[in-house]
Amino acid sequence: MKKIFEKLLSYFILAIILYFILSLIHLSWYIANPEGFFGFTYFIEVVRAVLSILLVLLILVFGGWALIASLLSLIKRKSSIKDLLKLIGIIGLLVVIIIFNSVWAGGLSYIFTSELSEKYSLINKTEEYLYDGEIEKALKLASKSYEKEQDRNIGWFFILTKLYSKTNYDKKEKLLSRYSSTLNYGYCLKGIVSNSDTGEGKFKEAITIANSNLLNEERNELLIFPLLSLSEINLSSERFKAADEYFKKLSSLQKQSQPEDAYYLINTYMLFSAKASAIGDFTKSIKLQNEALNIYEESDLSKTSKNYLSLLLAVSLGELYNENFTNAANLLIKSQPIAEDKDDTSAYLDYLSIKGNYCFLSAINGKGDERLLEKSFWKKITNSSSEKLSLKNKLLNQAEDCFNELVEKSKDLSGRHSGIHVNALITLANYYYLTSQFVKAKSNFDIALSMLENSKKENEDFYYQIYLKSLLNERQLTDVNINKLNKIESLLFEKLNTNYAVLTEEEKETYTISLQKYLNLVNDFYVKEDSEVSRKRLYNNITSIKSMALSSNIAIRSYIKDAEDSIKSSYNQILNQKKQFKMKSFGFENLQESEELKVKEKTLLENIYNDPKFKSHKPKSIDWKNIKNALKPGEVAIEFINLPQNHNKKPNSEYYALLIGLNYSSPKLIKLFNENDLKGLLNTNGNTQTRVNSIYNLNHKKLYSLVFSPIENFLEDNSVIYISKSGLLHNISFSALTKDKLWDIRILQNTNHITERDELNTSNKAVLFGGIDYNIESDSIKERTGNLLNNKYKSLNYTLSEVNNIASLFMKDTNKTSITYTKTMASETSFRKLSGSETDIIHLATHGYYNGNNKFNSFIYSNINNGQFESSPLLRSGILLAGANNSSYSNTNNDGIMTSLEISEMDFSKVDLVVLSACETGLGDVLGSEGVFGLQRAFKLAGAKSLIVSLWQVPDEQTSELMLKFYAYYLNGNSKTQALRNAQNDIKMNYPNPYFWAGFELIE
Repeated sequence: MKKIFEKLLSYFILAIILYFILSLIHLSWYIANPEGFFGFTYFIEVVRAVLSILLVLLILVFGGWALIASLLSLIKRKSSIKDLLKLIGIIGLLVVIIIFNSVWAGGLSYIFTSELSEKYSLINKTEEYLYDGEIEKALKLASKSYEKEQDRNIGWFFILTKLYSKTNYDKKEKLLSRYSSTLNYGYCLKGIVSNSDTGEGKFKEAITIANSNLLNEERNELLIFPLLSLSEINLSSERFKAADEYFKKLSSLQKQSQPEDAYYLINTYMLFSAKASAIGDFTKSIKLQNEALNIYEESDLSKTSKNYLSLLLAVSLGELYNENFTNAANLLIKSQPIAEDKDDTSAYLDYLSIKGNYCFLSAINGKGDERLLEKSFWKKITNSSSEKLSLKNKLLNQAEDCFNELVEKSKDLSGRHSGIHVNALITLANYYYLTSQFVKAKSNFDIALSMLENSKKENEDFYYQIYLKSLLNERQLTDVNINKLNKIESLLFEKLNTNYAVLTEEEKETYTISLQKYLNLVNDFYVKEDSEVSRKRLYNNITSIKSMALSSNIAIRSYIKDAEDSIKSSYNQILNQKKQFKMKSFGFENLQESEELKVKEKTLLENIYNDPKFKSHKPKSIDWKNIKNALKPGEVAIEFINLPQNHNKKPNSEYYALLIGLNYSSPKLIKLFNENDLKGLLNTNGNTQTRVNSIYNLNHKKLYSLVFSPIENFLEDNSVIYISKSGLLHNISFSALTKDKLWDIRILQNTNHITERDELNTSNKAVLFGGIDYNIESDSIKERTGNLLNNKYKSLNYTLSEVNNIASLFMKDTNKTSITYTKTMASETSFRKLSGSETDIIHLATHGYYNGNNKFNSFIYSNINNGQFESSPLLRSGILLAGANNSSYSNTNNDGIMTSLEISEMDFSKVDLVVLSACETGLGDVLGSEGVFGLQRAFKLAGAKSLIVSLWQVPDEQTSELMLKFYAYYLNGNSKTQALRNAQNDIKMNYPNPYFWAGFELIE
């Protein structure tokens, strides 16, 4: 029995020893986490290291026990000191031998195999594939690595491993490994367009991991990349609300970094650049990219790196967008040697794309740099005949070569299902379409769309944008699918509705204008089809998007006017801060602050949109039938439209008229003219009177034949015509154009306003500004000009009698009152007091200015915050009040210069009519469907219902006479339109030249 027990005991001890060895091997495997040959080698070294440590521990334990036993024996005098020293020597020697073997021999091997294992791990190999652009290979490895990291739970059988896994050290290492694999997998999924998974879930998972308590020290650094990726995903899908949330978190993280860090600054600028680009503010986006490049070039960062190349290419693309071909070429030439050195990476693909676009666009525009043409020895031999080609054809050939190489390289590097390859195919297809090679274009569009088919739901916006481009090409070969066209149209308006609630006032403007280019393509199809159904859809599209941002912003301001004091205060504070930022120099600190201000504004707007009392502007809430039913017998509504035409030359626009009459079964579509033909008539030299005479007298027949001859067959002699302008037509005086006709022409921002018209004359109180003291004495000048004479504005003598005579007309009716501000009392302070007041008419007889070249004259420039500002369109127009010549004023709230931006922040919601008896007050930057950005937009934003504005520099004396006659008719019971038309007819009898009487128009 004893022998059996001893045998079992020995087996048990052996089993324990074997289990312990197995546990050690398992622990080593767990620590090494081997992947591939070098990973297994690393595992062997880990086993060796663990065993060495164990052996040392055993020797120390048993050696310690032997030492204690020797000491006890020495005490009992059973052994000598010599024996004790001999034992210590033996133990020490064994320990030294083991340590020496492990550190000197095995240690180097451990370090070497550790580095090789790390180098050839799945995650690092994935990153290598990603750097080379081989996304499909990277995706396979990333998926494998991700799955592996999800299943690292240890049971209690391997107790050593389990205990080790419970340590905070291992928990942290596991979290970091999971974070890396999750991030890699998400990034790879994001790069495969044909994949239904965009990686969004993986990036959110990475954020959850980074927020673990064990990663407190690394958290900020770990959060940046997944947050940035989620921002990009949401921006590309135009889910702006979600994108903004991630931007908030990113901004907060980056503020905690060191501002002197060049990478921090560069990444911040590029981050905000991407955001600006997504909402269509390309000017700001390009400016931010230039700032990032300047910071990089002034730093000690490598000038041959992929990051530097990416910045050079991004800025060159921006310069190309602005048609700065010389700057774009110089940047491309600087990037060329770096790109060619990295011709096996994705950075080279970016270079090919931008270089190809440069060659194409510069060829179309008649500008190009021959230094960018391929001049290799082989090319010279194979293309010797190309020397006879023109520079334009050489550039076009180079563009095609670049795009074809882009397609082949992207397939080799990224795989045929990658987003990079799909975009390359689309780029090549666009080139073939624009060069009228429609069959080749169709082939590439079809391949790209087939790749996107599986992920259509997840990439719906992108899919239909490409589908729309393919339809443009397909139209050259066969009929298009009208149902899919309607789907694209619905999608565009759905995006507008969804995103408007989370965009600031300025973002709405840029976003609407950027989205309009796609709607224009849809509208172009409807124009070409010209059926009843297509004309109805076309009319609804035009009226729905025209001035949409303006209408939405007016709706918000209308709500705020009656809102609680806290909301009013917050909104006014935001408006004031925005004005300060627009007038500040462009810099990093201001950029950060302005982004924080946007967060405040969007938070306020979100609360407003969530209030059931708020009535938001809804596109397509009024359709063409509503407008038709609002017309009276003899009335016609005309929507002028201009649609860009892409040909083998610079983009040009075709103008059309859409007509609605009371008895029309559908709108009528009439083709009018090409924009270049109208420009030829408008671009004349000389002073204002000479130019007006040239346009409306000498060339009147030509102008009329372009704009109105095709329409007049649908009009009766006494027709009332409601007109909504578009494009260059904003600069045309329709009263001068139709001077020989009896038509009653009324100008509207949008013909859908006919459904809400109110022609009752209820104006009882007027505030008049005139005879203003600009602080300079001089003789009267002939024009109420916005031009400066020696940086000073001269007095307008006729304006004093103008406002006094108008005041006299109001005094004749006991029910009407007027207040007159003249001389120094006609100040900005007096004008600002009108905000929110019970005033029906505001009359301003003064200087007006508009500068359409983005360059202020020196006087106004110096008065606006020392000339430091971001050039907003509403800063380049305005009116002058008392003290405007006093350049020493430092208070912009009373400097005598009222910019359109300042006016837009006021409350004129109770004002029925603003009369701008000044120069060029109807002019401004014409920006797509949003119309004119100038004084008329400013007063509309402020709530004014109608305006009388001027289209050119009007004469002082005749303008004074015209205004007096207008008020005489108006106060006698005529409508505003009738009163202005009658006054113009009276002036015309004495001064037939349109220069004297046709410069003003009423906009309702």
